Amino acid sequence: MRVNGQEIERRFLVTRLSKSFPTDGKVIKIKQAYFEAQGVDKSFRVRISETGSPSRKNLSSVITLKSGKGRIRKEKEYEIDLRLGNELMKIGNYWLAKNRHLVKHAGMTWEIDFFLEPLDGIILAEIELETPDQKVEMPPWIEEYTEVTDSLTNLHLARLASDLRDSGAHPMPFIQEHLNSSIPKIVVTGPPCSGKSTFIESVKSGRSDIHCVPEVATIIINQLGIVPGNHPISNRRFQEAIYRIQRIFEATSAQYAISAGKKAVIFDRGTVDAAAYLKGELTEFEKTFNTSRTAEYAKYDGVICLDVPPRDVYNGQKANNQARSETYEQACQLRDRMVSVWRGHPNFVFVPNGSGWEEKKRLIADALENLISRKPR
Repeated sequence: MRVNGQEIERRFLVTRLSKSFPTDGKVIKIKQAYFEAQGVDKSFRVRISETGSPSRKNLSSVITLKSGKGRIRKEKEYEIDLRLGNELMKIGNYWLAKNRHLVKHAGMTWEIDFFLEPLDGIILAEIELETPDQKVEMPPWIEEYTEVTDSLTNLHLARLASDLRDSGAHPMPFIQEHLNSSIPKIVVTGPPCSGKSTFIESVKSGRSDIHCVPEVATIIINQLGIVPGNHPISNRRFQEAIYRIQRIFEATSAQYAISAGKKAVIFDRGTVDAAAYLKGELTEFEKTFNTSRTAEYAKYDGVICLDVPPRDVYNGQKANNQARSETYEQACQLRDRMVSVWRGHPNFVFVPNGSGWEEKKRLIADALENLISRKPR
């Protein structure tokens, strides 16, 4: 219910719907697109709704600004011209489509949303309330469900739809990963020869309670023979491929780590690392991937960025690795760009070289344990 610009509602992810679900009620076909809004827990969307029969369609469009989290959120909604709504739909950052069934039960109207491709199979049930503590009687045709009022919104789903579109991947593992996000997710990143991969390998062999996820770029380059190229367009396409695969790796790995009872997940680089390889850094990254730095930072509980080793150490390691072509100066520039794109994360840690590798490894391990301990489980 909307009272004084506030929306009071509860939201449920339906995982089992009875065959007795009534399908003869009113159905609204909805398309909605989201634009990145500055600030935490804010959303700005345009929605086009269609009711009536195919021969007598009734179309309407509204824009909505929401803020807040949980059962009570502030909401401002304005009707707009349908032509403007269609134009806004074309330029939204993320979009989704769904069929909404309005079904009455126990004197209340439930909104049951059946999402369409690429979110097909996802069902959300929403109920508007008069007060936040109003009692809700679940309909008998909702047989299994999880309340997601505080954890899953249509904006989350629209972002997921953008990631999954044309991928063929099923959405439920990604939603479960989002809902079960209590496991700490830590990015370890750094320029060439910083010790990133060496440290992660030591964790992999010595810490069975931590799940380690390999670097996507290395897999693409070494296993598939695909390289980024020197032209900005080919480099952007390469980063786009990494981003899409990275999201799948992260969701699948987090789900596995949770089911296996792991203490944390370590990612060998994160999605935001792509910005360090783009000329426009975060600005180009946000535009290319239709995302925001805030949304990407929120995927991780901490980021550990390693320093470039001293020149003599770097040159020695480079001589033993033919895949490394960067000069020491280029490695330092890349380090600076990585720091630039990641330092906005609330739990960003930069690890210097110290007196040598053993001290640096200890500093990384200390930072990792500190970040893991911050995340309540």
